[in-house]
Amino acid sequence: MAITIPTGSRKFRAAAWPMFIFIFAFGVTGLLCYVLTEDGWHFDRHALVSAIGFQIIFSLVMSWMLSRSFPDAFSLDGIYGHSSWGQRRFVGWRDVTEARTLRLLNLRWLRVYAVDGKVTWLALFQSRDAEFRQEIRRLAPPDNPVLKYF
Repeated sequence: MAITIPTGSRKFRAAAWPMFIFIFAFGVTGLLCYVLTEDGWHFDRHALVSAIGFQIIFSLVMSWMLSRSFPDAFSLDGIYGHSSWGQRRFVGWRDVTEARTLRLLNLRWLRVYAVDGKVTWLALFQSRDAEFRQEIRRLAPPDNPVLKYF
């Protein structure tokens, strides 16, 4: 059964700018490695500039799509996030056993561990960061491990 975010919950979207930087950096690094292995130091600079221009457009579109496609939300019942594969997950406040942060270059994530062993990921690079943190503090029970990071 697909998990949907209830209508009364506030949705929060990850900021597109940090994702753009992440996607662009990996794309250009991969592109440069490919060009150097194929052509060595004698490569067509104009073709490389065109490919980097395409990478800018691709990174902008991908970061915008990811930001819009994977919102997080909170309710009185718990947290609506995603698995590492992008599948929507829900973990109730009382089912949270542990929370840990993870940094992937410039992207910071909160991994929320549930009683059943499943991990729900929350992006900590939010477009409305102050509201995101305020909403968690408002809804989470006082003894919840998630509050340690807010």
